Amino acid sequence: MINKDEVDDYLTVDEHIETEKETIKMAAKIVLRRQVRTSKDIAWYKATDAQKTAAKVVGQGTGRSVNGYRNYKLGLKNYNIKFFPSVALHTAHYADAGIKAINDARKAYNTANGIVEKEITIDLPNMQF
Repeated sequence: MINKDEVDDYLTVDEHIETEKETIKMAAKIVLRRQVRTSKDIAWYKATDAQKTAAKVVGQGTGRSVNGYRNYKLGLKNYNIKFFPSVALHTAHYADAGIKAINDARKAYNTANGIVEKEITIDLPNMQF
């Protein structure tokens, strides 16, 4: 039997539930985006200098995400992977007006140019930083 007075980290059921809620908030996320074009003659979307500047100002020093890019199938497929160490950073990233403007512009460009884009978000509930 556990003596509550002898154990510093003894938690009630309600405290365990709150701890689990906080753990979920801190869980990591990965966003994977795949873009496919029919020809290398169709350029991938490039953010404007103003958009890049706005995104850098917002993300600078925050450690909001870690990014990676890779092309496959002789340049016809492009993969973008973003790792967010917490749900809060993921939420802040996608709520930012500058990031939203870049994403909206890219999606419109891709639609107009026949580039098919699919994005999935993977939750990593047991990965905490």
